[in-house]
Amino acid sequence: MQSYTGLDTLPAITVYPQGTETGDDQLGWQGAPYSNPAIAGAFYQLGDDQCQPQRAVPVLDLHGTADTTIPYNGVASRNLPPIPTWLGQWAQRDGCTAGPDTFFTKDDVTGQRWSGCADGSVVEHYQVSGGGHTWPGAVRTSGPGKTTRTINATQLIWDFFAAHPSP
Repeated sequence: MQSYTGLDTLPAITVYPQGTETGDDQLGWQGAPYSNPAIAGAFYQLGDDQCQPQRAVPVLDLHGTADTTIPYNGVASRNLPPIPTWLGQWAQRDGCTAGPDTFFTKDDVTGQRWSGCADGSVVEHYQVSGGGHTWPGAVRTSGPGKTTRTINATQLIWDFFAAHPSP
């Protein structure tokens, strides 16, 4: 990622990274050194243990408990921590003082939030019970396993980015 300033031909923009599959893995480590406004996705590895963002980075995670590609409970041999552990580490990194607290429950989805984070940041997680390696709300097959229609990942991500603009 690069920052362009002082150029009359380029408007000021904010980039909100979001990814799926390997793109999420990239976000996990990019969120730290670049201190993006916010990052969203279904993350995999924690990234570099030395990751120390310049500021707290809001994080949104959506993950199915029956994901066989990136198992919810992790796989130590693949350096994949359990998703709740990964989220707790981000919450710690963001200086969150509360959570996880349940803020959403409907059908097969539970939303949890870590709050009281530095710089108005937040860490949010949508756990899809029985959900596979899919895009929540997708109208057609988006990956192996069950796809929930209880939430719409695209709308949630957009709303999250809108609520956490660049500082």
